[in-house]
Amino acid sequence: MSDGAYQHVALDVEDIESMYQKICNEKYTVITDGIEELPFWENGVKFFMIKGPNEERIEFCQKI
Repeated sequence: MSDGAYQHVALDVEDIESMYQKICNEKYTVITDGIEELPFWENGVKFFMIKGPNEERIEFCQKI
């Protein structure tokens, strides 16, 4: 995986599951293994990334 003009941008969403469905329905290239979780903040975070038009990574994340 190569980087574009910048490594990635993160967008906060309120419902990660519905956003993931929308992204998949629109045929964007998801570059993570579906929705993943990390132990950030108090209760963790769920996220996924897609490939942007200039090879950048676009992250969608939701604090749990």
